[in-house]
Amino acid sequence: MVISSVEIKQWINTNKKLIETSRITQIYRYNKKELVISLNTKEGKKFLTIQVPNTIFLTDFKPEGNHKDTGFGRWLRNNLKGHIIENIDQIRAERIVIIKTRFYIIYIELFGKGNITICDNENKILITIEKQEMKDRSIVKGGKYNLPESFDSFNSDEETIKSKIKECENETISISKFLATKMRLGGEIANNILTNLNIEDNNNINLIPIDKLKNEINKIIRKEIDINKLKSYYKKEETYSETELKIKKIQSIINAQKKNKEDVIKKSDNFSKQGEYIYNNYQFFEELKKAYDFAEKNKKEFTQQIIEKLKQKHNISEEIIFQKPKVIIQKK
Repeated sequence: MVISSVEIKQWINTNKKLIETSRITQIYRYNKKELVISLNTKEGKKFLTIQVPNTIFLTDFKPEGNHKDTGFGRWLRNNLKGHIIENIDQIRAERIVIIKTRFYIIYIELFGKGNITICDNENKILITIEKQEMKDRSIVKGGKYNLPESFDSFNSDEETIKSKIKECENETISISKFLATKMRLGGEIANNILTNLNIEDNNNINLIPIDKLKNEINKIIRKEIDINKLKSYYKKEETYSETELKIKKIQSIINAQKKNKEDVIKKSDNFSKQGEYIYNNYQFFEELKKAYDFAEKNKKEFTQQIIEKLKQKHNISEEIIFQKPKVIIQKK
């Protein structure tokens, strides 16, 4: 599972006052899409863990793991270390968190493949974890950071929600799917809203009581988020010490050698059986070779009938087929 847009909103509401005015003291990069930002807040040192596209959460302790000195991580440390966070917010009802300092804007995308992109104050992309080319937008260094088009269910008034329903009323869509996808609330929240409003799920979205829906959304997004729920979305990649990596490499070599040994033994057994068969039927193969050489020398066709006569003479039961230049023996 990954964090939902509602959970992001709840997390922002819970931590906004604490994170804003905090100073970035250090930045750690654990793997390709995981950052930990050390913050000096009014409540002391905190650690902002970002793992795209899975989750974002704030803790008192730095997560375990080995920091990796990468180009992206170095750029962040060289440019963001010491900066004060002036604002942290969510983009509409999108799974995008935006962090602003005096000179930089950080976009954290917690959807799709996930991404972290740093822009200047004019939204020009300075650096990104991953260059992405999509149907509706591109994330490329030097380009402009464009937000995806979407409906803002968190900040829309009743008239705007009514217009969204009208826009979708000709589609065959259930109320739960409308709330989950068109209103961008996610499946779990959509089902909770249906339960709380005592609405039966059907394809008539015009039955949605807009005033009650708006109140329900406001109640949900104002709730505080349980940090343990967000941490449960955190997927730690396996990390190994240098010694463990050497052991893994040696074990891999041993396993490969074992397989090679098994293959050699298997081939050896097959060769032994073939040799034994030829030895026990040496006279047949000797005459078979002479018959073939005679046919070749006299430019005659070497036929399957010749083989069958020799098989009968030497009491051979196996199927023997000549496919020049090989004799194929199929044992019964």
